[in-house]
Amino acid sequence: MHWTGKVESVAFTLFGREVAWYGIIITSAMLIGLLTAIRLARRVKIKSDDLLEMFLIAIPMQYYLPDWAMS
Repeated sequence: MHWTGKVESVAFTLFGREVAWYGIIITSAMLIGLLTAIRLARRVKIKSDDLLEMFLIAIPMQYYLPDWAMS
């Protein structure tokens, strides 16, 4: 088998919903960033719960803050 240069945009289907490769890549990058931040936070005595809470608040804000800031 050899590389043809064609990549399907849909990685797989989960519960009837298509999961795209870019979604997997973005989600993986976010989780790697969170895990890296947790490891680095131990050095400066920041609790991992605080980072997780900030992460859970910041992700939904990306959808609403740009619309609010532009109004």
